[in-house]
Amino acid sequence: MDEFAVSYLMHSDAFRAAMANGCRYTNLTAMDVQMLVATVGRPDFQGVIRLGKALVALLEAADEVRITSANGTDLVGRNGDRPINLRGKPAEKPGETVMLSGQISWNPLEETQDGVLVFDGALWPPDELGLLRTPVRRTVEKGVVTKIEGDADADTFRRWMESFDDPNMFRVAHWSLGFNPGVLAPTGRIVEDERVFGCVELGIGTKGAWIGGEPWVAAAHTDGSILGPSIYLDGVAIEENGRYVHPELVAICRDLGVAGY
Repeated sequence: MDEFAVSYLMHSDAFRAAMANGCRYTNLTAMDVQMLVATVGRPDFQGVIRLGKALVALLEAADEVRITSANGTDLVGRNGDRPINLRGKPAEKPGETVMLSGQISWNPLEETQDGVLVFDGALWPPDELGLLRTPVRRTVEKGVVTKIEGDADADTFRRWMESFDDPNMFRVAHWSLGFNPGVLAPTGRIVEDERVFGCVELGIGTKGAWIGGEPWVAAAHTDGSILGPSIYLDGVAIEENGRYVHPELVAICRDLGVAGY
């Protein structure tokens, strides 16, 4: 099943029932012709898969992951034995959930996730947001968002989060890396925005069982992105200010014809 709906079924009871009955699912939320060309038509799909597998291998070999950016993000977590999931690939078995190409996802051990998370690319839902006009700053303590700060967009987001009166809405559900070479800037369509080349994206709220570790259900799920991040694995940079610097990643980017490599 390919899902194109903007208000997606993913994370709903209907979705979970379909998966339990063997449905193979691909999330293509808000797909239109422009998005199809940018994310599927232009990129070398097998090359993007190769880049994803290289990122997975690097993360599997690391414990501590640190994400920083010029906007104030400084977030740390430890992987432990959690799986690193290549999400943008074909659904190869019944009951498998996959996403648009150009993303890997995992969730470090919840109790190790601490720091500051500043979304400055896109953030959705709520429907009032999408492309961010002003950064949304969050404090994360042991995998839980304990403070939301910023200007108008942060106020909108805080009100939406608090409206559910659900503690699970404030739990970090996954960390993701975006690397689709056809997406160089956010557009306001979150599934595309999660795959901006070189971005980091985090999900908050409902956590799917496929991610690894304890799953949980919240009233909703929201995703936001960080542009131009730096990523350190056990203290060694694999990306600096939005540009991959690990030699293997650089070589793949050159093969893909990514500008600047």
